[in-house]
Amino acid sequence: DRVERIILKDFAAKGGLFGSKRKRAYGYQTEIANNLGRSINIEVFEQIPVSRDSRISIEDLEFVPKLEADPSRGIFSWKLEVPSKHKQTAILRFMVVYPKDIDVTGL
Repeated sequence: DRVERIILKDFAAKGGLFGSKRKRAYGYQTEIANNLGRSINIEVFEQIPVSRDSRISIEDLEFVPKLEADPSRGIFSWKLEVPSKHKQTAILRFMVVYPKDIDVTGL
């Protein structure tokens, strides 16, 4: 078995000349390869940032495959079945939106 995490997107998008917000997009792909001679069940845990500052928000949260998650907790999981000699992929995308005058670190 093999698990690999790939960064899909990590870039800053500044607001326009008169915009008061900055946006930073993130995307991650987790690929699980099953090299065994039998099917496996696996639970993949992932996390997103949770801000304690009301001026910082997480937007455009996307999970593939889709799942129900509570973004306020910041932790969620996929339960996947991976057939023998196959791969499964889980994708997470989100955007952090914050005022221009704040430096956001530690993501």
